[in-house]
Amino acid sequence: MLNLVFANLMSGNLDSVWRILNSFNRDDLSYTDLSKTILSGANLKGVNLSGANLSHTDLSCADLSDTNLSGADLNHADLTKANLCGANLSGANLSHAHLGLAKLQGANLINANLRGSKLTHTDLSSANLSNSNLNDANLCGAVINERTIISNKWRLVWEIVSQSSKFRDLRGVDLTDAYLSEADLSDADLSGANLTSADLIEANLSNANLSGTNLYRADIFNTNLSNANLSGANLYHADLVDANLTMANLSNSNMSEAVVIEANLSGADLSGANLSRANLSGARLDDANLNNAIVVNTLFVNSVGLTDDGEYDLKQRGAIFQYPEVLRPR
Repeated sequence: MLNLVFANLMSGNLDSVWRILNSFNRDDLSYTDLSKTILSGANLKGVNLSGANLSHTDLSCADLSDTNLSGADLNHADLTKANLCGANLSGANLSHAHLGLAKLQGANLINANLRGSKLTHTDLSSANLSNSNLNDANLCGAVINERTIISNKWRLVWEIVSQSSKFRDLRGVDLTDAYLSEADLSDADLSGANLTSADLIEANLSNANLSGTNLYRADIFNTNLSNANLSGANLYHADLVDANLTMANLSNSNMSEAVVIEANLSGADLSGANLSRANLSGARLDDANLNNAIVVNTLFVNSVGLTDDGEYDLKQRGAIFQYPEVLRPR
């Protein structure tokens, strides 16, 4: 039976809440608009909330066990520590929802949208995540067992972020849109892997083999890639701001339109790399090898470590050392 005695209803959609409290059948709240309501700690066990709008709703610590939430909109909902054991979340929109420490044992998440959701230390044992969208979902510390139905790709992502993958053989794997922030992938072999749009913020990829890897639009902010092999890698439009690329091999890589602001490229091999329209403003380039690199319209504003002769040579090849008027900070 619906019990809202512990719920805070002093903010949110009060018209909907008032209608719910005075409804004839309080166990059937299908397609009800409860968006932006505070229902923290509410007992909604077994209630029919299929198709309901619960976007931006605070359901932290709520009891939603055995609840029907199929097709419900829970985007940006706070479900921290919520009990969702046995809940039906098939086809539900849980994009960017907070599910940290939530219990989802035996839950039905078939075709659920979990894009960008936070599943840190969430219990997903025996849950069914068939065809669920886990792009950019944080699975660090989640509980996944042999009875959890989840694709091999996302089980692998969970393994990488939940334990060290140092020296691991990951050649040619599909890690597109994977959330790998702060993962330990040092000395791992990722040659030929697909990391398109992957989140590698502050990950450790030192000494890793990333030759021929696809890192198109990957987020590599403040990532450790020292001594990594990135020869022939596709880094087109990647975000490498503050990345540590000391002594990295970037020869013949495609870094066109990459953002490499204030990255450390000391001793890096950039020979033959395509740096056209890339932004290396403030980057450290001591002893970097730029022989035969394509630098047409590449920004080197306030870069550090280039010799006068090196800077002159890059200018002759089309590099830019002052912001164009249209880009100049004001």
